[in-house]
Order: sequence, then C-alpha cells, then structure tokens
Amino acid sequence: MKLKNILKIILFAILFLAIGITISNAAYSASNKTVKSGEKVTISVTSSTPLDSYNLDLDKSGELIFNSCSKTKNTDDEMISINGSSIGYLNTSGTTKNLGTYTFTAPTVTKTETYTVRFKVDQSTSVEATVTVNPKVDPKPDPEPTPDPIPDPPPPAKATMTKVQVGDKTYTKTGFTVKVANDVTSIKVVPTISNGESYTINGGTSNDVKLEEGTNTVIIKLASGNSYKIYVRREAKEDDTPNIIDEPTEEVKVGLKSLLIKGVAEDGEEIELSYAPEFFSEIYEYQMLLDETLSHITKLDIQAIGLQNDFIIDITGNEELKEGENTITITVKSQDGKTTVTYTIVVTKEAKAEEVLATVDVEPEVKKPLWNTTQKILITVFTSIIAIMGIVFAVIEYRYQKEHKGEKKERNREETLEEEPSFSDINIETQEKEEVSGDVPFATIGFENEVDKENVRKEEPKFQKIVDQSNEVEEELKKQTKKGKHF
Repeated sequence: MKLKNILKIILFAILFLAIGITISNAAYSASNKTVKSGEKVTISVTSSTPLDSYNLDLDKSGELIFNSCSKTKNTDDEMISINGSSIGYLNTSGTTKNLGTYTFTAPTVTKTETYTVRFKVDQSTSVEATVTVNPKVDPKPDPEPTPDPIPDPPPPAKATMTKVQVGDKTYTKTGFTVKVANDVTSIKVVPTISNGESYTINGGTSNDVKLEEGTNTVIIKLASGNSYKIYVRREAKEDDTPNIIDEPTEEVKVGLKSLLIKGVAEDGEEIELSYAPEFFSEIYEYQMLLDETLSHITKLDIQAIGLQNDFIIDITGNEELKEGENTITITVKSQDGKTTVTYTIVVTKEAKAEEVLATVDVEPEVKKPLWNTTQKILITVFTSIIAIMGIVFAVIEYRYQKEHKGEKKERNREETLEEEPSFSDINIETQEKEEVSGDVPFATIGFENEVDKENVRKEEPKFQKIVDQSNEVEEELKKQTKKGKHF
C-alpha cells in the first residue's frame, strides 16, 4: 500500500510539473501607445501560445478612462463572455492568440505624461502596457479639470457550464449534435452551471425543447452572459405512400411547319425566292443563291410558321444583305423555353455584272421560209384581184350574149346573101398581118366582128388597170424572193 501511495504522489508531481511548464511557456503582451490629450487609445492583449480558454481582467488603468472591451468571435464553437472590463473565453474545438481589445480615453495634460495599464490573465499572470499622453499644441487657456479616475470594477463572477444532460445522456462539451428519431417531438435539456447561477434555454426557462424535423439549435445562455450551443437533429418522416409511376408525357416537337422567303429590292419590289433542299421540318440547314440578276435584293422577308401557334420564333441576319455569304438564323423555342431548335440559311449574293463590250462572231443566219405580215397581205391582194377579174369576165360575157345574140344572127344572114367575104376571114387576115408586124392590140384578139371589138375596147381600161395591179403584185413578189423570203 505504501508503494502504491508513493507512485500516486510521483504521478501527481509529474502532472503538476507539466502544467507548470505549459503555463510558464505562455507569454503575454500588450501594445504600447502614444496619443494626445483627450484622444481615444486602443490596447490589444495577445498570447504567444494559442489558448482554448482564459479569463482576461483589467487590473489597473491609472488616469486613463476605461470605455469598453471586446473580443472577436470567429466560429460558433467559441463562447465569449464580457462583463464590465472582464473577458471570458472558451473554445471547444480550437484556440486563439488574440485575447481582447480595450479602449480608453486619455486625460488632458499640460506636459507629457506616461501611464501604465495592467491586465491579468486567469487572475495570476500580469500583462502591462504603457500609454504616453502628449499635451495638445494649442491647449485651451482654461482646461477643464481632469475628472476623477473611475475605480477599478470588481472582478466578475466566473460562471461556466460544466455539463449538460440531453434526453437520457450527459455531455461535457458543447457544439455537438444529438440525433433522435422522427417520433421524438421534444427533448429535455438540463445544464449544470459551476456557480449555480440562472440560465435560459432558447430564451425561456423551460427545460423541454420542442423539436421540428431537421436540425434544431438549442442555445443555453447564462445570467453572466456566457452562452452555449448544442444541436438536436430530428430525422424526417419516411414516405410510406406506394410508388406511383407517372405516365410519360408526350414530348413536344419543336420546329417549323412552313418556310416562305421573299426578296425585297431597293425599290420595295418583292420577289419570291427558292432555296435548297426543299423545306422539311427536320432539315435545319438550307442554301440560297442570289445571282447577278437578283443582286438588287437588299433584304429578305421570311415567313416562318411553327408547328404550334404558341412557339416563339426569332429571325436574325435577314437585313442588309452583303455580297458573299450571309448567314440567317431562325430560332424556334417552345412556350416553356425548355426546347429550342435552330434553322440556318446560308445566302450567297453575287456581285452586279459589269457591262463589257466584246466582239462576238455571229454565224450567218439560215433563212427559213417565213409567213410574215407583208407576205400575207400580198397573197390576199393577189387572190382578190384574180377573183375580181373572173367576175368581170363573167359579166362581160353575159352582157355580150344577151345584147348581141339576135343581131349577130341577122348580120350573118345578110353577109351570106351578099356573098361577101366574111368578117372571120377579114379578122384572120388582119391577125396574120398584125402577127407579122408584131403589134397586136389587146381588144382585137379573138373577136368575129367590129361590134364585138368595139364593146371590148370600151372595157379595155378596166382590164388594163387589173393587169397593172397584177404586174405590181408580181414585181413585189420578185423583190421578196430576192431578199430570201419565200412563201
């Protein structure tokens, strides 16, 4: 037994020695400042060794007027308690070197004064800083009397939460998360405070905390200002409804139903244009050529109709066509905006053709028989003249037969009685003479007596006019034949 007691004493001695070494290795410092009379001065207290808990108190400030103290909180695991000029710190998952910041007001002085400010860490280690206060360059003639220094505040009560009971389990740390089933709608939280001071849970005095599905934050705040957080996660309720397989919805087909393109010229004239390949809703690329005969077209009027009336259609690139390739884009979008298709038309516009004078070898034209207007007129006139001549001869023959039939018989009888040479013999003789001379009048050919000859002579001008017209027609036909035109 004595040997065991001796070993325990040795172990405790080693433990206290290690703690003493750790504390002695921690070095604290405070920043020195120089200010003017009445100005604010800020002093920061730091540790060379990271600490997970400490208590920092203002022990002495001299004639400097204490204003406030603060400590920046960086994580939710940090617990900071500020009471007057004291700062309490606890971090369950990390450490810090910046212990706190204090703000003072420098007194009014007429000459340079130096003041010592002293802090205590964990009521055992002192940390000092000096503040040098210089008088203002132009001090007031009647400076206000220096107020009496505020007495040092009493050290705050050091209250901490040593453990907390959540449900049926007890924990000695904070910042942890407790998981409960979905059927747990509330849980009891009972903290243990070191000095027994009062506390609140989520702002109330009840130890029963109502739980919602998901993560619930429980804040325990002590009367001295320290606060602690724990988390309780209530599982979500399992969905026990049977699986319902939704029937697949029919996919909306997005595209164009028709595509009509017209070219608009500079003067506003519209020309319907063609493109290749032939339009089909599921063909998305097309080509179009504007040759030199269509180079005056400056823009395209595109009429695109969607497969559904509520489709959103946007057309770009169809204005101000330039020479070369022009890309026109037609975007078709469904009403809900989820589906989009794009049609592309590449329009190639050729440059205007320049007029060039060139010598072209023309092969001689092979003249073919043509029925032109002049020829038709001449044929009609010629045919009409022949018909008129036939009618005239028929009339003359009729009149002659009617008027001279009886007279001719009488004369023939008398001539026979007188036994004189007949008119036919004379006529034959006359014709022979005229044939020998070569000058035979038109009116004396083929008639048996003088009366017949006289009647024919009366009609001779008319016949001559018809003959002249026939000769003119014949001459005109000969001219047309020489020019290479034939019937």
